[in-house]
Amino acid sequence: MKKVLGIVAGVAMAFAVTSAQAVPVTFDLSISDGIPDGLYTPPAQNGISFVATGYDDYDPTSSIGSNVTFTSQRPITQSGGGLGVNGTGGDINSNVDGRGPTNEAIEFVFGSDVKLVSALFTSWDSSDEVDFILDGVLTANEVDLSSGSTFLWTPSTMYIGTNFGFGADGSTDDYKIRKITVEAVDKDVPEPEALAMLGFGLLGMAAVARRRRQTA
Repeated sequence: MKKVLGIVAGVAMAFAVTSAQAVPVTFDLSISDGIPDGLYTPPAQNGISFVATGYDDYDPTSSIGSNVTFTSQRPITQSGGGLGVNGTGGDINSNVDGRGPTNEAIEFVFGSDVKLVSALFTSWDSSDEVDFILDGVLTANEVDLSSGSTFLWTPSTMYIGTNFGFGADGSTDDYKIRKITVEAVDKDVPEPEALAMLGFGLLGMAAVARRRRQTA
């Protein structure tokens, strides 16, 4: 009995430790870490790392679930307001914007799957909107930023992946990305429901063992 209960306790402790490790990590994109070759590569935090790449164009579409291709790589710009794109053509600033003939975007490519928790935008106003691309697929189109500069994904809408893109495809869309908060995802961690079933199974084994001792 003690041995079985020890196993149950061990499973519970392992899950508790793993859950405690899933702490959100915020990257402050206004901190200058150098931009070699026009890419933004900040130091890793808690084992999470990424590379941010700027693009002068992507193929925006109003169809959610459609594939999106980023084209014409451009240097990332970085300032106290965060990250933007050094575009071409009619681009008149260093923000992520849809002015001129192009639709700029920034793609964050992480080394492993993460959960996107929130993003902080600056240089925005009531006319600014953002397209969100997850792993090359348009997931949210023309998201209004006028209600606030921080966009928080709720637990039911948090996205998990390695590639997160933010695009501007309207002539009035214009912003920088100041912070991005993500959370590590461990695919090997059992779901809570699975752990509960395992716990019930082990407790059942303990009950069977107890009955056997009583009848012996």
